[in-house]
Amino acid sequence: MNALIVDDCGTTRKLLRGLLVSMGFRGCSEAGNGREALEALRDFGGRPGLVLLDIHMPEMNGLEFLDIIRENPGLAQLRVLIVTSEPCLDNGRWREECACLKKPITAEGLREALIGLDFKPDGGKLRPPTLNPFLKGQAAQSRKPRPGATLA
Repeated sequence: MNALIVDDCGTTRKLLRGLLVSMGFRGCSEAGNGREALEALRDFGGRPGLVLLDIHMPEMNGLEFLDIIRENPGLAQLRVLIVTSEPCLDNGRWREECACLKKPITAEGLREALIGLDFKPDGGKLRPPTLNPFLKGQAAQSRKPRPGATLA
């Protein structure tokens, strides 16, 4: 199963890609805004099984992108997971048709959101998420003492 990650933050896209691959997704395409996401869907050669969509992005935001795909019969049934720092319990029009993952993103939060969508990559089972190499590097960086810092 493939996913399309749409977020203007490269770090967020990298984090989501690592988590999705660790859970059993075969591939992930990325876009930095809604306009790039529409281009990615045209080039996809089929359609992704899942779109992870940020709301606040330049050029074309997530809600504008969502309106466009919902009007297109070939894309209207795409499963969309909104990834946002906004409260997920708002009565927004997207809330009824999409699942929501609240930032900051955690592996378990992503897994629960996918389970809530009854989502299984390639009809299989979601694997438990693992700490991807990007996150391992971040954890190692945070343990290094700062130059000039003294240890108590």
